[in-house]
Amino acid sequence: MNNLSKVAILIPTCNEEIHIHRCLNQFKSFSSIYIIDTDSTDKTIDIIKSFNVKLIKHEIKFRSFAQKLNFGLDFLYKSYDWVFIIHADELITYSIKNLIKKLKENKYKNYSAISVKRKLSFLGKVLNYGGYTTNQLRIFKSKKVFYKDSEIDEKVEINGKSLETSCEIIDYPLNNYSVWLDKHSAYSINQARKSKKYINLKDPNIGLVQNLYEKSPLFLRCVIIFLFKYIICLGFLDGKSGLAYSVSHNLIYRLMVDVRLLSGDTEYQNNIKHKILE
Repeated sequence: MNNLSKVAILIPTCNEEIHIHRCLNQFKSFSSIYIIDTDSTDKTIDIIKSFNVKLIKHEIKFRSFAQKLNFGLDFLYKSYDWVFIIHADELITYSIKNLIKKLKENKYKNYSAISVKRKLSFLGKVLNYGGYTTNQLRIFKSKKVFYKDSEIDEKVEINGKSLETSCEIIDYPLNNYSVWLDKHSAYSINQARKSKKYINLKDPNIGLVQNLYEKSPLFLRCVIIFLFKYIICLGFLDGKSGLAYSVSHNLIYRLMVDVRLLSGDTEYQNNIKHKILE
């Protein structure tokens, strides 16, 4: 009797020709790889066709990234016991391959979701300090987990227990700095809209740190978080790349958010990409 669990890899894409070949090469030994693409106009689809992977077809114009992921999950839950979501610009480590092996051996049957550690990189260097490594739920048991429709930082709803692991994925984009700025300009719209909701609704579910940040004066709070991440959280130990990331994310990006809040410029301007982003 075969007691092995079936595991699918789900990769969301949109114009990922710069990353998708590298991403799929990581999974050459896996047979159940699925892509859910939205409106790619580059060579992403052509590259996908050169690999033994499956494209999830859809005719929906997704209103958010969460809806896009939920469509892929709902499709795969019908045939698989577990779904692991990886983004096209992320690298997996040996620990992830070992985790997938254990999933197939049915060693996590008492859990509904599993989190991994996601490390960032910037200017070609993996960041080990600054408090940038996060725990992210990426592995879901069939029909036990779906995403909430959120404007930023996808949130999940879990029916059951979750397990936190030390297995690592690495966010390692190959795009240049201009692409980073363009993408974070779009993120700043979402973050500003989210901040407005916190301020107006006084969300009781907001954490203490987030609550302090939202209540701090505009333009001053980005300086505070820069100093906290770069000095208290030892971001300076990552050298020039650590400094460049701290300035870019904690000063430039968060200044964009505050300017949008001050000016009221928080509309999508009919650009659905601002909502979906991938």
